Amino acid sequence: MEIRVNDNQIDYTLEGERNLYEVLQGLGSWLDQSGYEIVSARKDGELLELKRIEELKAAAIATIGRLDLAVEPVQASLLAELQSIRQFFHLLVRAIENQDRSLGGDLIAEYPSVRAKLDPLLRLHEVELPGASPKEIEGLLENSGVGGDSPATAQSRERLLELSRSLDRELEERIAEIIDPRIALRSTAQGLKSSIANLQEVSVLLQTGKDREAMAAIIDFTELTGRLVRLFPLVRQQASLDLSEIAIEGMSFPAFYADFNATLSELVDAFGASDSVLIGDLLEYEVAPRLEKLSRFIDLILSA
Repeated sequence: MEIRVNDNQIDYTLEGERNLYEVLQGLGSWLDQSGYEIVSARKDGELLELKRIEELKAAAIATIGRLDLAVEPVQASLLAELQSIRQFFHLLVRAIENQDRSLGGDLIAEYPSVRAKLDPLLRLHEVELPGASPKEIEGLLENSGVGGDSPATAQSRERLLELSRSLDRELEERIAEIIDPRIALRSTAQGLKSSIANLQEVSVLLQTGKDREAMAAIIDFTELTGRLVRLFPLVRQQASLDLSEIAIEGMSFPAFYADFNATLSELVDAFGASDSVLIGDLLEYEVAPRLEKLSRFIDLILSA
């Protein structure tokens, strides 16, 4: 069997695969290690329906003369999905603000296809939709009067506008992260350095009844670390970095991150037990010092 990837013949050894489905699964795993995914495939010139698994399983290897794969970086397809969804919510904000019922009607008709893209991104945590769901958005579209002659509810319209603006901003941020993760990592590192002092004050804030200020510092820290989790793989892939080669004080980055995650697990347990004293102590004496070291790691990564 001849296998070609983006018109280039490759040397790929089969390992006991019995049918076309198993071959594609193996090739998909192999490509994933390099940050690529299969977007289309042809068997002897015939375009394959990759979702028709039973048909792929029925195709024995002996019947395959040539397999052509079109692949692209994993992040390229994610970027396209995010841009498409962001365009929808960006236009929805415009339709609500300008009371453009014609545009609103078009967007209502388009929403099922948008939801089909949004649902898997939510499951994979690529997009966050705090306090809402795709089904709620569907209901708001029907009750907000944004399109056609549907009955308008001011509360629904304001809620839909709030959600659309929030998603528009978040998607814009995620898109920027994929396009240039190093810039995003640099700005996140700056925010991380600023948050260290705030975390060191959480214990005092909790002891003096300033729970709101304490939670604001914790939420800011949580958002920053969540963004770092997304950015490290992007930076590694874009710059072809081996993070295991970066070390500070004899500790490699993977070893540091494993230690940091263990500390964060203790913090989660403290929250589960509502132990405000332990929460404050962990943030001040365990998390904050590690954030200072993490900032140094990031500086090394950005200079690599």
